[in-house]
Amino acid sequence: MAYLLSITILSSILIGFTNSASWRSKEHQYNYRMSVIENGVTNKWMKGFQPCKDEVKACKKWKNNGQLNCNLKIIKKFCKDSCDVCRAEGPPLDCKVSKHGCCWDNSTAATGKFQQGCPACKDRYPDECKAFLKQCGREDIRIMCPQTCGVPCKTCEDDRHQHTICPLYKEHGFCTHSPILMKKVCSRTCGFCPS
Repeated sequence: MAYLLSITILSSILIGFTNSASWRSKEHQYNYRMSVIENGVTNKWMKGFQPCKDEVKACKKWKNNGQLNCNLKIIKKFCKDSCDVCRAEGPPLDCKVSKHGCCWDNSTAATGKFQQGCPACKDRYPDECKAFLKQCGREDIRIMCPQTCGVPCKTCEDDRHQHTICPLYKEHGFCTHSPILMKKVCSRTCGFCPS
């Protein structure tokens, strides 16, 4: 059977290559889109990106039928996408696109829908925090000294990086068409905050 697949692959190559390219993984594609949405630019982890593709059209069909033997070198060479040969990890997920959103510090990903896994909302260094009271405008100080700086620990706010474009997202229907993402990015503007 493997010999037959190898012959079929070689004959398919002689007939012509497929032009269909795919992303290295669905997560990679999603992370790329989120990066562009958030930053408006392509991040450095995307430089040098090469699409992963099968060079033989039948690879996907063989995989779906359970006939693709990715242990053979020749199969791996011409069915890279179907054999997951060139899968690469994207950048780490930002808490805004994690399953349960961000914690009060807007940087830690919650592990449960009721803020499980979040750091305690208290000053980490109570004595030192008093000395930094006048520097509460700095993000790092607000995270280290939330009580001293008056940081609300359970908030329902639009993401601090995208709050200015949340009205535009709402106007274009993102609140209704992408509610899971919008609850994390524009929760106040989209009306997802509990009353």
